[in-house]
Amino acid sequence: MRRAIIWILTIVLIGAVAVLALRRGSARVATGDAEVNTEGHFLSDSLGVTLLLPPSKGWRFDREASVSGGPYVSAVRDDERANVRLFVAQTQPTSTIESVVENRREQFAAYFGVDSLSTVVGRVMQEEMVDQDGHPVWQWQSITHPLTMQDGKQSRIMFMWMATVRPDNVYECIAMLLIPMGLLPEEQREYDVLMQDLAFIMQSFRIR
Repeated sequence: MRRAIIWILTIVLIGAVAVLALRRGSARVATGDAEVNTEGHFLSDSLGVTLLLPPSKGWRFDREASVSGGPYVSAVRDDERANVRLFVAQTQPTSTIESVVENRREQFAAYFGVDSLSTVVGRVMQEEMVDQDGHPVWQWQSITHPLTMQDGKQSRIMFMWMATVRPDNVYECIAMLLIPMGLLPEEQREYDVLMQDLAFIMQSFRIR
């Protein structure tokens, strides 16, 4: 099961703005990528989007093989415990936030091997539609029920997810964090930092 969860984190896949100097040397980036700089900034002029890495060490931007429906760019942790995936697709006449969300829910459900994502979701902390620059943005945060891993231990997955439909493109930014059960206090503090990192990345996402 743990391999399946890592596969989900690999495939499918809020904080204060850090002082720029703190990010120097901490951000690993894909070399030769014109849209990524050494300060941990992702900037796409063609799509008009911006994404930042947190000041914490162990984060990098990754590009994956171009696959239909796959992420455009990802912010990933070296230890595979957390990631943020940015999905971009051309807006179609039938594109609505509702249809975008439903399609992604079905994809998640398929990876978990269930008929509905709600089967594995234990608690929804946020689900709302907000206005951003005159455009509706759907926001969702949840955590799954405990899931048994291959080693017999249990973990949960936290989701942070936003989706918006603009005239030219559909944008989704999805964060995922694998959280083991029964964390010791010092381990919990470490995961609190990871959650802050994810929130930082999600809040840094801008559409110009």
